[in-house]
Amino acid sequence: PPRLAHIFILHGWRRRGIGTAFFLWWRDLFGATVRLFAVDTPSEAMNRVLVKGMCVQTATRSGHNASAVHFHSRAMERT
Repeated sequence: PPRLAHIFILHGWRRRGIGTAFFLWWRDLFGATVRLFAVDTPSEAMNRVLVKGMCVQTATRSGHNASAVHFHSRAMERT
């Protein structure tokens, strides 16, 4: 599945919705064609963004060094 490594927002630009907006764009771009995607070692902040994006966790650890967490994309709603 597509994999999102990291979204890094400079400290002075955080808490403005930039990371969420970027993730929603990414999710909509790839979520239109896949059911699952992976996020490498999501932080607490990334987990909050995933919840805002209505993404549901499906597997706790997989991939290289078991660092990826898999999520259902919103494509599940369109099938």
